[in-house]
Amino acid sequence: QKSFVAACSECRSWLPMLLPHVIGKIAVNFVMENATPVNYYVYNGKEVSLFGIHHQSFLMSHDLFFAILGLFVLAGDMLSRRVPASLMMTTDKMYAQILAAAALCSLLGFWLESFAVALLAWVGIFLAFWGNGLVYATSAKFMDTRLPGEFNLAGYSLWCFAGDLGAILGGVSVDVVRDWVCGGQSTFDQCLSHN
Repeated sequence: QKSFVAACSECRSWLPMLLPHVIGKIAVNFVMENATPVNYYVYNGKEVSLFGIHHQSFLMSHDLFFAILGLFVLAGDMLSRRVPASLMMTTDKMYAQILAAAALCSLLGFWLESFAVALLAWVGIFLAFWGNGLVYATSAKFMDTRLPGEFNLAGYSLWCFAGDLGAILGGVSVDVVRDWVCGGQSTFDQCLSHN
């Protein structure tokens, strides 16, 4: 195992093959650290309207809504991590295709949350975390099987660091995304100015 500094001096031999994984990790961490907390600032009344702000007939308690949301987070992330283990991925192209599908799932989930409809938030958070788990498991499998072993530590370190940058960007943009989702509207149960 080469030290991080030694591995970086030879980065041309391993970094290009790791870049798709780094980009995927940044994307899913951005979504993960934005989509989850923004829900708490959108669905912040005592009750949550399951069909959006214009349909107040199907209400659920705030706490039950978020308990179910947590189950969708768990299911999406946990179930998707099994997929790469069951696939025979033998080429970099196959890994890139899985990463692209994962990033698209996360971005689709992020987009679904923009409608400010609680039922879509459940689907959106499931897809966002499906993408997160899929990137995590695909990248871990790649680094364990295809990245030269002497660069494994440096690869994992860079991948984690880049993911943290995506998470920070996602976390600091929660207010911007909340404003985008709420669109300046507020109701008795959604997009309230207090939390």
